[in-house]
Amino acid sequence: MKKGIMIPFFTELSMKRRLELMKKAGFNTFMMSLDRGHEKFTATLEEIVELCKKIDLEIETGHAPYKDPDVNTFWSEDKEGDIIEEMYMESLRFASKHNIKNVVFHMHFENDYELNEAGIKRLKRMVKYAEENNVNVAVENLYSYKELEYIFQAIKSPNLGMCFDSGHENFLTKNADFLHKFGNRLKAVHLHDNNGIKDEHKTPFTGTINWKNIANGFAKANKVSLESEVRLYRPENKQIITEEELFALYKREFKALQKLEKLIEKEKDAMEQLTV
Repeated sequence: MKKGIMIPFFTELSMKRRLELMKKAGFNTFMMSLDRGHEKFTATLEEIVELCKKIDLEIETGHAPYKDPDVNTFWSEDKEGDIIEEMYMESLRFASKHNIKNVVFHMHFENDYELNEAGIKRLKRMVKYAEENNVNVAVENLYSYKELEYIFQAIKSPNLGMCFDSGHENFLTKNADFLHKFGNRLKAVHLHDNNGIKDEHKTPFTGTINWKNIANGFAKANKVSLESEVRLYRPENKQIITEEELFALYKREFKALQKLEKLIEKEKDAMEQLTV
């Protein structure tokens, strides 16, 4: 399985070196933020695409902006919702232009919103564009138990699916089991761990997530790349990270994904034995 990770905002190292070290650690895909507000921590989106091409690092998944402006207004019936739709359409246009297969979207932030037809109409326009331009809309699981089902019942399209976030499920929607419920709609993943209380973005297998159950879900779901959304930190009491230290962090996360991959293969083997 391909393996990817998001970029740390360690501006003391050039974006070029951060990507090169990522590739050297074993990663072959890169989970890219499409938020131009993040360019001050990385490089322009266009520069990042070119850097990845030069080192043969695939950008399989892009993440649309999600905090500013308030994405909950996507579901409103006024022009504020249209602003969010246009912001999301811009991410889809960028992804299509640069051959990025999936774009991940937050369809809400926290709980102050209501699922309705206004939002579905906007999402249908996004999905129509995705169908016509060879890109996928991947809705990320967040605070709601019912949002994914509501969306998938309203819109049937091979270009619409789920981005499964393991950490979000563990502390926001315990026991929702989205990976088993919507594995046939899986497009992308955000893999990280936590203590079940807050969004810590820790290395897989260092928190309270039941990774055997996750592996079982992957064994039954659409095949996707394993992409880490772990938050990397500089060594304690250090303001600057060295290339060697960042490489060690990348290797740690790569090994965690390898461990998960072995669990997935074990679950697949067990399933095959049951059919013999």
